[in-house]
Amino acid sequence: MKHVVVFVVFVLVVACIVGVVKIANGPLPVVSHGEYVYFGDHLEGPDDIVVFQFTADWCGPCRQIKPHVTKLVNEYDNVHYKFVDVVSWDTAAANQMSEEYGGSGIPFFVVYDGQGDELATGHVDAVSRALSQYAQAR
Repeated sequence: MKHVVVFVVFVLVVACIVGVVKIANGPLPVVSHGEYVYFGDHLEGPDDIVVFQFTADWCGPCRQIKPHVTKLVNEYDNVHYKFVDVVSWDTAAANQMSEEYGGSGIPFFVVYDGQGDELATGHVDAVSRALSQYAQAR
């Protein structure tokens, strides 16, 4: 019984530490919860790149790819990572993804430079190519 109590306390301590780390790092910004997004409103500086991910809480592949894309984005200066939560398939954000960008599933990415020029759309390989080209051009 004593070992069970020690284990439960250990798990609670680890959960608290992980929670503190998440709070310290801050959540990644969600720019829409199902609404249409004007990406120009969410750009950063003129020399910055913004990677937008169409995603949803219920999307397993979206959750799986997030750490990989976070690591990829962090390899570059002046690159930001933001989310468009489609919420469900019948929202304005989901329609925007499919009608304006040709996306047929999530996760789906759109990459913009600081002047509002679209650099890439598609899956994570498109993000990787766009960031690599951005770095080479600088």
